[in-house]
Amino acid sequence: MLAPAARGEVVFAGVAAGDPSSTDAILWTRAENGGSTTSLTAQIATDQGFANIVATVGGTTASDSEFTLKLLASGLAANTRYYYRFLAPSGVVSPTGQFATAPAPNQRAAVKSASAATPTGTSGLIPRSPTSRPRSSISLSFSATRFTKPRAPAHPLFL
Repeated sequence: MLAPAARGEVVFAGVAAGDPSSTDAILWTRAENGGSTTSLTAQIATDQGFANIVATVGGTTASDSEFTLKLLASGLAANTRYYYRFLAPSGVVSPTGQFATAPAPNQRAAVKSASAATPTGTSGLIPRSPTSRPRSSISLSFSATRFTKPRAPAHPLFL
């Protein structure tokens, strides 16, 4: 848990990005400022040093959201890696985060994951191993096996 900051001293509790499309993403941060609201500016750049800032978006934290700020970064290029950070008016800078926009709907992109299922029925995505070789083709197979237990009748039967 963060210790309350003195008035005017912004303390960032981290940054996060999510829900990327080919042109936008949602950015989050939590900025504690001694229980006061804080105006923040998010900078979005194509380089870690923020020499090429391509977008800025601003907002204000509020107590009803526990001083968490959620912003939409839009107008971004498809299939591009971005770096972002939040700036407080006092000059305090958040940690830097990164995200990538999705490919455009008409853009071809490599898939770098696989799916697996276990005999117990659990399944999920498996990231591509750094040592696996890229393949130019893919083989897919589908199975629809379903195991069920017999259910007792809803009402007892009297014979």
